[in-house]
Amino acid sequence: MRELECFFQENCYLPPNEKIMVSDRFGDGELLWEIRAVREAELRKMERETEENLCAAAVVFPDLQDRKLWESYGAKSGAEVLQKMLTPAEYLRLQKAVMALNGFQKRKAERRETAKN
Repeated sequence: MRELECFFQENCYLPPNEKIMVSDRFGDGELLWEIRAVREAELRKMERETEENLCAAAVVFPDLQDRKLWESYGAKSGAEVLQKMLTPAEYLRLQKAVMALNGFQKRKAERRETAKN
């Protein structure tokens, strides 16, 4: 494959979805959440480009776009559901996993390594 073709859309992929334990307070205590990587274009389409919205967009399961879930928590968005549903430690666990899957942790480590040299 020619070097330029590596950048063509059909050759561009996102990391695979991951299943993570966010909280043991739901279901049988072993219910895994599913998260995904988000493209920059998707993030920019959001009303506000924030870490909260990135986390909400990245959650595949539970479905944070489900209106019944919103009503259950008296929320108006997936991001608000997360804020009302999770404890601070659970939210941080989710946020770290989403940031890592989307490459932020890797970039941070690379900057640290560059700063050392």
